[in-house]
Amino acid sequence: MGEDITQEAMLLHYCRYPGIAKLLDSFTSFAACILVMPYYPVDLDAAIRGLRMPGHGPRGLSANFLPKLFGTMGNALDHMHRKKKIAHCDVHPGNILLAGMGGFHGAHIV
Repeated sequence: MGEDITQEAMLLHYCRYPGIAKLLDSFTSFAACILVMPYYPVDLDAAIRGLRMPGHGPRGLSANFLPKLFGTMGNALDHMHRKKKIAHCDVHPGNILLAGMGGFHGAHIV
């Protein structure tokens, strides 16, 4: 498991691009590898299920939000595949972190 996290940290650092979660730091503590990233209040899975984000607007996703979300995701995945020659093999709503939903603040793939 530690090797998987270490590899993920290296990939996040290597793939810096808008729409890909930013790695601020990584370190080991008590035999665990810790990845430090900006705070993302909710993932796409929670947003789809309609969970409210503290301090943000109504539940769920707006129709205006979805084209921006999919555009960001598509550009980030295209960058990983074409420029970095990396295929993300685990894309699912729980791996799409949302910076905010009260207007589009960004989606970030982990």
